[in-house]
Amino acid sequence: MRKAAQADAERRPRDGAEVKAFIEAIKDDRGEKLAAGAAYEGSGYVVVDELGRPFTTDELRREARWLMAEAGLRKVRLLRRPPRVPLVDGQQRRT
Repeated sequence: MRKAAQADAERRPRDGAEVKAFIEAIKDDRGEKLAAGAAYEGSGYVVVDELGRPFTTDELRREARWLMAEAGLRKVRLLRRPPRVPLVDGQQRRT
């Protein structure tokens, strides 16, 4: 059932604002690469800094807390999944 819902979500037409935001993000990324020149690291990670270096989990946590504070949201604890407990079909399963 879950896979069918994901497939439906992938087939749905995207909102114009979503497409515009995605295109802007790509342009920003290309601009950062050009500005950094040879110092840019093409790490292949999704969340990277201006030089293409991947964020650590601590940096992601700090950035998320800062963004929540800027948006006026209450403080919440960001959960981490233990590395030895894989997610299968969205649920934790002990191996």
